[in-house]
Amino acid sequence: MTRLFSLGWLVLAAVLTGGPVSGADVYYFGMIKSQHFVQTSAAAPILAATNAFVFNAFVVATTNNLVTNATVKPPFSTTTPIRTLLLQPGGASLQFEEHFNSQSALDTAYPTGSPFNVPSYSFAMFCLHDGARTTGLGFGLGFTPGNYPATPQISNFSTTQAIDSTASFKLLWSLVGGQSSDVVQVTVSDAASNILFSSPAPFSTNALTGISNSMVIPGYTLPPGSNLTAHLSVARPAGFNTNAYPGAVGVSGLAMDVRFPIVTRPAPVLPRLSLSSANTKPFRLQFNGETNRNYHIQATTNFISWRDLLVTNSPTGLGAFTDTNSVGLSKRFYRIQVGP
Repeated sequence: MTRLFSLGWLVLAAVLTGGPVSGADVYYFGMIKSQHFVQTSAAAPILAATNAFVFNAFVVATTNNLVTNATVKPPFSTTTPIRTLLLQPGGASLQFEEHFNSQSALDTAYPTGSPFNVPSYSFAMFCLHDGARTTGLGFGLGFTPGNYPATPQISNFSTTQAIDSTASFKLLWSLVGGQSSDVVQVTVSDAASNILFSSPAPFSTNALTGISNSMVIPGYTLPPGSNLTAHLSVARPAGFNTNAYPGAVGVSGLAMDVRFPIVTRPAPVLPRLSLSSANTKPFRLQFNGETNRNYHIQATTNFISWRDLLVTNSPTGLGAFTDTNSVGLSKRFYRIQVGP
């Protein structure tokens, strides 16, 4: 699932650039070192069993097929010094990804450096109009290299295993030592890796940061009766280069990613609404539904304009309502709906 997070960083870089600059074949380029965890219960996330440490490099063109090929060369490399980025479907981006089973193996192949020695990675990009461009990028941004954010933890894990997809759901998490400059992203995908929900793009309105601890997934966003995969990702910007290639922006980061399952409840059963007596006012209504569903009892006199009389979540699936405003009305019609 690392590709989901690398794509999240493509979004981050796009926002940082503020949009393509006319005349530059490359929109942005960058790299990220990340650690991947799995949370399967209310307990703290655990490191993924294999391939938990990942290096990604990417180059994104301002439009399709403007970058023919690209490479990145890690510093101090003695084996396979040149990494070739692969052109992605559509021709708009090139990416390279390598997995490791330990932090030491990742750092040996892709060093971060020390506070007094931030090594430079050499990017070579071969462009249709701009020709060959070479520039450097490192993992240093005024703080100790290797300063990963803490691993976030889902706080309400048990409730994520029975989500009512017809209602808004508030996902909660904790993140020790989060910073306002950290970038946080929440995504939910199906079994085919199609993204069904994503939190706002970094630095946009309502975007999540390291001091955020919740995110609302609106009702009817997720499909009912589904086993889904979610990611909570925290990235700490670690380097920028805006000078070497005019019009293109380089960005690097260190990140933590937590993968966890999400389960949605089956589609709601059609609720039943009845009158206890049609000849007595005020009318008293009774409904029969499912436990812990949100129900709207609504009324109208013309079948055009409906308004809520009661919005309730019944722990038993049963309920009653007395419509005191029905006194004096010659007619009134009712319905019940499942909803947010």
